[in-house]
Amino acid sequence: SVRLHCRCSGKSELICLGEFDDIDLALTTHVHMVDSAADLLVGNNCSTGSFTKTVRLVGKAAHAAAAPHNGVNALSAAALGLSAIGLIREGFRERDCVRVHTNITHGGDAINVVPANVTVEGMVRAANLDALESRRTVHGIRHSR
Repeated sequence: SVRLHCRCSGKSELICLGEFDDIDLALTTHVHMVDSAADLLVGNNCSTGSFTKTVRLVGKAAHAAAAPHNGVNALSAAALGLSAIGLIREGFRERDCVRVHTNITHGGDAINVVPANVTVEGMVRAANLDALESRRTVHGIRHSR
């Protein structure tokens, strides 16, 4: 089974928590990881919006040598999902600056056990809200928030 959980990061987390509810204006800085001779860069066209997901895949543990056929490998399911993400990247329009970042944060409990619990975190960034929302629907499948 797969369980999706939303989570925010950075300033968006503070917004979700209501920390800016009584603030009219906030000035912030952010390090830009781009080469530039400029003293000041304003904006970043590839990260004006994002959504983040934590996906927990639940399989069934089994001894990897004695009875792997009794297990359901959650890590294999995660690998399949990450491969699928890689395959849809060519469908992103360059002008939308869609970026997908993933990380397996938990990949099993022991090397000799079929992994029963795997956690994958992912983030999608885009240049605008329309591009970001269009990534929620891939091949007719609508992903929840």
